[in-house]
Amino acid sequence: MSTEKHHELVEIVNEEVRKLAIELMLKNGIPMHVVLAAMHAHTIGAIAETYGGPMAAMAARQAAERVENLPSRKAYEKIVALATVGPAGRA
Repeated sequence: MSTEKHHELVEIVNEEVRKLAIELMLKNGIPMHVVLAAMHAHTIGAIAETYGGPMAAMAARQAAERVENLPSRKAYEKIVALATVGPAGRA
């Protein structure tokens, strides 16, 4: 499989997983943290089952390193709001 085809398939799966997560949260009323925890557990479990525990652990560590310093959406929105607010009062 070509790299381009691989990336195309990954995007299709990403979109379908996103839709499923939204459906579980909005249509079924399942809280976001429950959906995310279950998706995470399933993904890591599937990697371990397919490629073994060491590979799953390595993938989890690598993913953690890429995201550990990212702010939450709420925190990011506050940062942007503070950065775009104009000065108050008079100088």
